[in-house]
Amino acid sequence: MKKSLFCLVGLCCIGFAEVKCVRKAPRTPAPRRPPQQRPRQAAPEKLSALRDRLLRLLIESAELQTFLAMISFAEGTYKNGVASYSSFFWTPRHKAPYMTSFAQHPCEVRKGRAGNHEFRSTAAGRYMILCRIWEQIARKMRLTDFGPLNQDLAATYLIYEHGALGDVLNLRIREAIKKLRPVWASFPPPYYQGQRAKPLSMLLQFFYEHYPSYREGVQNNKSTYAQWG
Repeated sequence: MKKSLFCLVGLCCIGFAEVKCVRKAPRTPAPRRPPQQRPRQAAPEKLSALRDRLLRLLIESAELQTFLAMISFAEGTYKNGVASYSSFFWTPRHKAPYMTSFAQHPCEVRKGRAGNHEFRSTAAGRYMILCRIWEQIARKMRLTDFGPLNQDLAATYLIYEHGALGDVLNLRIREAIKKLRPVWASFPPPYYQGQRAKPLSMLLQFFYEHYPSYREGVQNNKSTYAQWG
């Protein structure tokens, strides 16, 4: 009896040992993948360097000069010549009161009408820049007055800010116009309800008709922008 009990206990121990032997080894955790590093974004250009670059482009780029003239044409101020820089929104040409000072943006609300739509706007200058937009740009670019040079710089900054500067410099004029529709309501197709836009064909015709004269002016250093160099 004792011998049988001993054997039974021994078999149990052996069975226990076998169970222990077949237990699965603990799973080692898979090595963690290192977190993916996001591509570094280019640091925004310093405003002082940006201002200098835009000014240099104003002097040296016939493409930019022609595009600025095209904006003026679209906004209805081009035929006013130098006086276009002192234009108000919706000013009838035959009795056009112009700004008497460039000390600051006039920020004057004026009324206009197109069909059944009436507009109120603070737009002014060659590029019909709104007062609030001008104030934002003036702070960023440290523009101290609303003179012609600063109006040109502000318009160029808007082109840059909306990602269209490269298009302008590389003569991708259609693409630039498309990107800048929210800025200048005269760019087609109309971005704002009720506001009239110039036909695309008319803007392109203006650009390519005037581009050779601006290019010649830059090449011969006779551009009106050369005085700012």
